Amino acid sequence: MALLLMWAYQRLTAHQERFTTITGKGYRPRQIELGGWTAPATALCVLYVALAVVLPFLMLIWTSLQPFYAVPSADSLARVTLDG
Repeated sequence: MALLLMWAYQRLTAHQERFTTITGKGYRPRQIELGGWTAPATALCVLYVALAVVLPFLMLIWTSLQPFYAVPSADSLARVTLDG
């Protein structure tokens, strides 16, 4: 299946030089001042990183320290071991 999809992708993008992105002359990316929304926006970004990166990483470490899968709890904390 992967080979078929790769072949289809190659066929569709074989002549990509025919396509261009047209933008206006006046387009310039700029920073937007958030004013009072700076702290909530920062908190939202930190929360997102925590949910998307940190928590899965911590669960990976937790699972690797358990002899079998267990939901994090006080009981399973007693079974933490470095033995494989």
